[in-house]
Amino acid sequence: MTKGGQKRIEKESNRPQVEIVAALRLLKAFRGADLTDTISQIEESLRGVTAGNFAAVVNRCGAKAEVLSAAGIIKRLSGQINVVIHALGIRWRMII
Repeated sequence: MTKGGQKRIEKESNRPQVEIVAALRLLKAFRGADLTDTISQIEESLRGVTAGNFAAVVNRCGAKAEVLSAAGIIKRLSGQINVVIHALGIRWRMII
């Protein structure tokens, strides 16, 4: 791993736990009871929407910038899960 990559991972792994919990709460609230239904409702709400009122309709649906940011936080963290599993799997196989 490059030095820059290691620093990026260290920075992300030091992300405050509160931020991660807040991101998960935002995503859970956005998802509602069923993510597919939520997306379907948003799509229905957007029918006939003009460029002038698009942002307002999207915000009313709960698809705010904060939700997108929360999804990005969780995606970056979860993207490292395969790396962790792979590295630890190799390490454990060496021990056994």
